[in-house]
Amino acid sequence: MKTYNLIIGIFFVVIISSCSHKRTIVEVKDAEILKSLDFTEEIDTMSGEQIADIHYLPLKGSEEHCLGDVTKLCVQDSLFVIANKDQDKIVCYNDKGEFLYEIDSKGGGPEEYLDMASFTVTSTAIYTIDNCLHKICKYSIADGKFITKYDVDFIAWDIEAFDDDNFLFTCLPIAPGRDIYEKEGEGYAVWKTNGKWETQDSYIPYSKDYIEPLGKRRWFTRNGDEIQFDFINNDGFYSISKSGNVCYTPVLFSHPWPRENDMVTIERNVEKTEFISETPLITSKYGVVEITERVGGNLYFFERENGKFFRNSNTSTEYFLYNIQGVKGNTFIGILNDNYEMYLSMVEYGFPKADKETEALLGQGGMCLIMYDMK
Repeated sequence: MKTYNLIIGIFFVVIISSCSHKRTIVEVKDAEILKSLDFTEEIDTMSGEQIADIHYLPLKGSEEHCLGDVTKLCVQDSLFVIANKDQDKIVCYNDKGEFLYEIDSKGGGPEEYLDMASFTVTSTAIYTIDNCLHKICKYSIADGKFITKYDVDFIAWDIEAFDDDNFLFTCLPIAPGRDIYEKEGEGYAVWKTNGKWETQDSYIPYSKDYIEPLGKRRWFTRNGDEIQFDFINNDGFYSISKSGNVCYTPVLFSHPWPRENDMVTIERNVEKTEFISETPLITSKYGVVEITERVGGNLYFFERENGKFFRNSNTSTEYFLYNIQGVKGNTFIGILNDNYEMYLSMVEYGFPKADKETEALLGQGGMCLIMYDMK
């Protein structure tokens, strides 16, 4: 879901009603439990205490290679690889904002695909999932040229990679009776393969009758050698290392998602509870997460050490977290995509002003990255 479409006006802030109830941490198997994040406590607004600098990276030519939306952003070395799975399209830019190439070859040919459910990147390649053909397509990350296709015997909602021989996949059941989605590692939310797509390990068990009630843009996020994952079965998120170590960070909500998993309970409670709606993006010290609440959804910033959350201010946009879609090292990455009016509104209320080149690009329907350098 688009974060900015969930905000009523630019400064809408959801006020959590006071409640003494705190969620008891649910049982999590085969994972180290880390310190909890507390969403039940009073939440402060964002300030300059954690942010060192905010600046723009205009993506040159993006008005000509436009994406209707951004569903996943991957960062590899000096490259920003951005996709819209609804368009089945990927575009790539370098760290100077220069357009390098796009992957847009939908069709039935030998170097084409019918579906781009998701993608990931390594230092050498881009890998995409084609669930229609049960294929994984491989492209050169240097120039976007097609390399090969692999046959796979599974369907996956998302893919992430540590390197070219270590991949994570997920494919939780999304509706009753959909046995087609059962796979190797059956009963586990995440499974790991090598570069031949052979299952090596499975992580995060779930019950056989579990149904994932809501989809996501992205199930995995990555920063360095740590991959994050979450699903509604637990109020929190997982971090998986290349070595296979799994850590779980609980999030305490005042109005948590009900443990009952039948569709009637889900339909009655989807607008009455609080839950993580997009997998968090994290650095060593901080995190950004989208949380859907009883009256909408918002981006929240949190400090990993003390478990404290922060919200956007309702009076100023000086440190406004906007549409954070990626992370690189100690920098969170927001995206302004064909939304010049939003940029003008943010600047009017205190957000840093861009240079003339960036403003001109946004005015022409282009896209720019907003880089939040953290202290």
